[in-house]
Amino acid sequence: MVPILEWLPNNIANSGQGCKWGISWCIHTGFAMLCAGSVHIKNVHNTMLKNLLDACSASLGFYIIGYTLVYSRDNFDRVTIFIGTSIFFLMDVENYTFWLLQFAFAATAATIVA
Repeated sequence: MVPILEWLPNNIANSGQGCKWGISWCIHTGFAMLCAGSVHIKNVHNTMLKNLLDACSASLGFYIIGYTLVYSRDNFDRVTIFIGTSIFFLMDVENYTFWLLQFAFAATAATIVA
């Protein structure tokens, strides 16, 4: 059995990241509603589909290569290269809630830009 003092800090951090994910995802949907409110009524479906596809493409892109570009750090002879090779497709990632939080930020940024 894991002592409570070793178990608790990690789960509190993960639940905090989960709450941050929920807030940033609400921001994403808020931007989608803002886009829908700024177009003519006949184009609302197209705008909402565009925002949904932004989120889907952001999830695939961030899953495949985005997380690696930002957080992978490989050292070869004490030289850190720009793009790492250790966590493509989330290989060897232990904290999936952090990935989910960063994905939500990337999807929100994609919605703002689009």
